[in-house]
Amino acid sequence: MGMLVFFAVVVLVTVISYFFTPIFFPNSVTVLGIAAAASVFYIIYLVFEALQTSRKRTDVTAFVLHVLLSAVLVIFVCAGVYQQTGLKEDMAPGAGLALYFSAVAFSTLGFGDFAPAGGLSRGVAATEALIGNLHLALIAASAFFLLTRPLDVVEDGQPLDDAEGGRPDTDNEVDAMQMLSQIDDVIAAKREKVTELSEAIERMKAEQVEIETAIKDAGEKTNAQTRLADEGP
Repeated sequence: MGMLVFFAVVVLVTVISYFFTPIFFPNSVTVLGIAAAASVFYIIYLVFEALQTSRKRTDVTAFVLHVLLSAVLVIFVCAGVYQQTGLKEDMAPGAGLALYFSAVAFSTLGFGDFAPAGGLSRGVAATEALIGNLHLALIAASAFFLLTRPLDVVEDGQPLDDAEGGRPDTDNEVDAMQMLSQIDDVIAAKREKVTELSEAIERMKAEQVEIETAIKDAGEKTNAQTRLADEGP
């Protein structure tokens, strides 16, 4: 969040300087150089941020804002260069015309109504077109991250880790986990009942064996008494 605020301030200062200065940075290229350096740093930061976001899929909204701010910064910085170097059709383009050409170059539309004048302008225009393509790719990646963001990402952009005691993201997931817990409890109770029934069956089998043994012993004793009675004294 701190980096987002910092670059938002940089973009705001650049835009204000562009519109409220008669010539973009009169008699000095210091401010333009600082803004250009900030643009380069911002692009490098975006590349690393894209790699980080693609791995964790977190804080996608902030990444989208970073991409948009970077695009605005690059367009205004390049427009400042075109104001300094001029265009073929207008060697001293105004703020609006330079900004228009910069936006066209950034989006790689190339209407053909204006063209950069001199080697520096051509190099800046070519570089801006490449950077514009990079930003379009980052915007597409942002949309992909938003559409494929997993459910285990909370609203503040922090990933959940079950090993660290993370909590579910949605109410539906909470309900599902509670239902699974209840099912586990029911299964455990059924297993206990099955175990009790098995033990009861084993006890009944043991009792049956004892009864059969007692009946057998009683039969043998009765037979012995009958033989003694038949033999007589």
